Amino acid sequence: MKTLCITGSASSQELAHVAKPLYQAGLEPAKALQKGVAIDLRDWHRRVSPMLRHEQPIGRLWEKAAEELLFANFLDKAWGWSDPESLWALDFWADLDPGIHFLLVCESPEAFLARSMLRDSEQHREDAYLEQWRTIHVRMLKFYLSHPDRCVLVDTDQAARAPLALIELVKMQWQLPVERPDITIDVDMPADSLSSQLARDWARAWIVQHSTRLESLRLELEAAQQPLSSGEPPSSAKTWPDERTGAPPWPLLLKLYQEEQDQRTQKKSLAQARADVEQLETRLTEEDRERATLLTENRGLNKRLALAESELSQVQQEKKGLLIALQQSQEQLEQSLSQRQAQQQAFDNERADLIGKLEEYHRDNTRIAALENELGTLRQESESLLITLQQSQEQLEQSLSQRQAQQQAFDNERTDLIGKLEECRRDNTRIAALEDELGTLRRESESLLITLHQTQEQLEQSLSQRQAQQQSFDNERSELSRKLEDTRQENEQLARADQHRQALEKERDTLSADLNMARQQLEAAGEQSSQLQAAEREAERLKQECEALLFSLHRTQEDLEAQTRQGHQQQATRDELQKRVIALKQRGGVLLAADNVKVNRPTPEQVEWRFENVLIGGDEQVSLAVTGALKRGGLVIEVAPESGTPWQLESADQPSLDFLLPEQRLVANVLPELLQGHLAQAVTAPDSKEQWQQALTKLQQQLAEQPPRLAFAKPDLHHVQINPDYEHLWITLRQARFSKSEPMDWQFRLSCANVTPQAFGQHPKLEVPWQRQQLLSGWFDESQDDFGKKLELRFAQPEAMDGEVWNKLPERDRQLLRELILQLPSILQQLEKNGHSPERDWPQWYRLADDMRRILRANIARSA
Repeated sequence: MKTLCITGSASSQELAHVAKPLYQAGLEPAKALQKGVAIDLRDWHRRVSPMLRHEQPIGRLWEKAAEELLFANFLDKAWGWSDPESLWALDFWADLDPGIHFLLVCESPEAFLARSMLRDSEQHREDAYLEQWRTIHVRMLKFYLSHPDRCVLVDTDQAARAPLALIELVKMQWQLPVERPDITIDVDMPADSLSSQLARDWARAWIVQHSTRLESLRLELEAAQQPLSSGEPPSSAKTWPDERTGAPPWPLLLKLYQEEQDQRTQKKSLAQARADVEQLETRLTEEDRERATLLTENRGLNKRLALAESELSQVQQEKKGLLIALQQSQEQLEQSLSQRQAQQQAFDNERADLIGKLEEYHRDNTRIAALENELGTLRQESESLLITLQQSQEQLEQSLSQRQAQQQAFDNERTDLIGKLEECRRDNTRIAALEDELGTLRRESESLLITLHQTQEQLEQSLSQRQAQQQSFDNERSELSRKLEDTRQENEQLARADQHRQALEKERDTLSADLNMARQQLEAAGEQSSQLQAAEREAERLKQECEALLFSLHRTQEDLEAQTRQGHQQQATRDELQKRVIALKQRGGVLLAADNVKVNRPTPEQVEWRFENVLIGGDEQVSLAVTGALKRGGLVIEVAPESGTPWQLESADQPSLDFLLPEQRLVANVLPELLQGHLAQAVTAPDSKEQWQQALTKLQQQLAEQPPRLAFAKPDLHHVQINPDYEHLWITLRQARFSKSEPMDWQFRLSCANVTPQAFGQHPKLEVPWQRQQLLSGWFDESQDDFGKKLELRFAQPEAMDGEVWNKLPERDRQLLRELILQLPSILQQLEKNGHSPERDWPQWYRLADDMRRILRANIARSA
């Protein structure tokens, strides 16, 4: 990047004439700084020049603004600016960036005096103007002698009249990437007027007589200047006449100068008037062509209106068919709901009967326990019988809780129950062998067997009824799914009809706009011919047709809105049915949490579950695959959701439990109970089943013993800091709570150090500033920056972390920071959803948060 500063004693207009050919040759003009309000280099110099003239410090704010202005033009190979005020900031720019070069534009004293006197209509201060010229050029010469390699002195008149030579000089002096164009450059430099030439002659004579002290400075400037033309010498080198000794007639020159300015203004006005006349003639020609085009378009619009009417009639017919289908769907849904309510009532009655029968089992167990006191020799056998009966009772209760599971589960449970009842019969046979010794005990045992037979028959009847109910419920679910799909298709048809209506409205608006434009153009032309009258009559007729079409569209819109309301009602009904299904799943527990469960056991130590439409935390997940394995002295569970990255739980690896993301933690909390409910389908051996149940119970206890969670109402983006080598997001958590703390607004900063244009995220940091209400009980003043005191936890790629700061914090604060880092992706997603937009893309901040979590987990695992 190379930068060129163009400044000098010339005016802003003259400097612009000098800079224009350089811009045309490839030098990029300076870009403004966008900080809410655009700030360019001209604004910067206007603010800073008064302070620099009096050699006062400009302050850190304006220094930083200058740095950011340079950085805004960083990508340009060569750029620059022209401003006479830059003369007072030469030393500042030279110290700020060694890549800035300076084109210093000089002016002869007679030209400077003549220009100043012609602009001063009231006072004639020749000495003051010449002193001003001397001050400016002494400053330029001094700066040139201090930085000869970075400066070039040129004459104003030569630079304006020899632009190609100026381009070659700049290119050869500093190797700027500018190219000499093949065409002649027009720099719009006005020729010297008669008043300007006379003023210069008189200024020359006055300087020769009254100010010979400028001769030495003029000679030094001539020696330092780079000549741009070999024909005419620079204006500062012209021979000064010494025969004019009278006072310059400034009033006459001012009058002549003003007359010349008026003539120039009149010429510009006349040229502008001619251009306006040519533009009006062109517009009239275009309006004639547009008028003919409009007549052609009107004929086409009539055809389009006819097509639109036919399409509207088709839409009305489709609407009638949709209304009939919607009414039929509504009636079917109401019938299905009434049948479902009747089935629910029958199911509740059946549940009450089974509960009564379980109470009778409890009374029978009490009677058997009383017999143990009378029959000591059969105590062990009676205890075995009681255990068997209790197991039977547990199986009966489990079958009641699994009433809405799949038919295969009921068949397996029935088989187990029949086997246990057979054991009861064998035990009763053994009791019958002892009837000779205890007749009373025999009669009671026979009564118990009769009761068990009756219960078995009742259970078999209940199972058959449950199978019929399950089949009916499955049929109803499929019918409901089909109706929901029909409703979705009807909603899509309504949406397509609404889009068609909107297209017709847009076409109507376009037609109305075309007609209004035609009327305005015809009226502006002022023609009173028969063609205008015919066009007006045609426009009136089209207006009436448009109004009729608008009325028809309004009626169609009302019909579509009515259909949309009906569709919304159907959507609400579907949502209500979905809520009822979710409520049924919640009441049914883990065994009814999924519509379909597939369990597979590829190896003795591994079980695979696959759930469809499973209820997790109040929401249904379409698919969830879980693989469990007993290894490494514990349970390892791999979870593969339908969307997202697979993740793993390991009871022997505590970091795998501690570093769960919020959405993973929600699934992990319900997994142990959900897997236990469907374990019997794959694991039938008692020993293996008990081992799996113990492992799942241990995992459930570990999840329940996790540290407290960080809770908050919402996150807010307080501030975004962007420096060349540092960036941060200052975030406020509203009503934040942790452990037993009171709710408070808590702030932290997610930042990154050592930022470069090519690298971001190599050195992430988590900063907690000082604040009156602090969640960190062990916060301490670790470092300080422009924003005040702070506690800073530093990270570095690939897996480095500031362990000294981490170890100084108490255990509760470490748990809080770990929980905060786990929730960073969710916090950033909420900020993005709320419309906050930092200058850096959100995905880069997401990667920064993921890297911090990965580094923290690796360091905690190594320390453990």
